[in-house]
Amino acid sequence: MKNFARETLNRLGFKAAGTRRKPHKDVLEGFSAPYLARLSQPATVIDVGVGYGTYPLYEAFPKARFILVEPLRDYEGAISRIAGQYDCTVVYKAAGDAPGSLEISVDTENLQKSSFADRTPLTNKGHRLEKRMIEVATLDAIVAALPDLREPILLKIDTEGHELKALQGAHALLRRTDTVIVEASIARRFEGGYEFEDIVEFMKHSGFYLLTFLSINHHRGELRPRYADVVFKRRA
Repeated sequence: MKNFARETLNRLGFKAAGTRRKPHKDVLEGFSAPYLARLSQPATVIDVGVGYGTYPLYEAFPKARFILVEPLRDYEGAISRIAGQYDCTVVYKAAGDAPGSLEISVDTENLQKSSFADRTPLTNKGHRLEKRMIEVATLDAIVAALPDLREPILLKIDTEGHELKALQGAHALLRRTDTVIVEASIARRFEGGYEFEDIVEFMKHSGFYLLTFLSINHHRGELRPRYADVVFKRRA
């Protein structure tokens, strides 16, 4: 019985007293090119919220066509370098649930923390924010303007609290999509933001199941993780 219990703990990644076997260190595979290459073999990758680049995606699928969707031209230099290395189409718009315009708060001290939503005390760093009006389009409209996209399609969304809105504007695109990677909030990072289960429910109703977590951001001392990179796969 003791040996059985010890082996069970070892398989789960715990070290039982009296054993020299080391616990498993890599609980999550991570947002890495080798692991991403095992998830799918897309002909087209749509990267929503490009920032300085999602290089593990590009390195995992170097022969794919990339649609880079980014609302801030502040990243133009970095995006031009990506486009110089890969087959890319760049769209400088925000992805949302309806066309129009929205005010974004550009974090002048950490550009990657720019958001359409106000931050809660949990993530508000007191940085200086610059307000700008940004053009918004649905992902369905963006894809409709690119009729030659080949399938399968992988969609990645990281939009600092705007992820559900981006998905809600992608009903037609999701029907053509094989794999979706979302940086989904878990703790309350944004005022009026979605709940984690809202993302899961939306994806379930869109024909996807939650496959795995690539990473979980959990600050020391906090009860809940702040966010996670979540992978959804289309049901067969």
